[in-house]
Amino acid sequence: MTPARVGFITVNYKNPAVTRTFLESLTRLDGFAQCEVAIVDNEADAGTKGSLGTAVRQWNGRAHLFHLEEN
Repeated sequence: MTPARVGFITVNYKNPAVTRTFLESLTRLDGFAQCEVAIVDNEADAGTKGSLGTAVRQWNGRAHLFHLEEN
C-alpha cells in the first residue's frame, strides 16, 4: 500500500524567516517524504522571492511557491 500524501498550505507575509522556520519544522515529521507544501508569498518582493525560492529548492519538487504582489 502506498502511503498517503499530506499537504500543507502556509502564507508568508513580509517575514520569510518565520516561513523558513516552519518549513524546517516540517522536515522533522514522521512521514516527511510524503509531505508537500504550498507557500503563498503575500505582498511578495525581491527579498522574499529569493529567500523562499532557496528554501523551496531544498524540498526537491515537493514545495510550490506562489507570489502575490498585493495583499
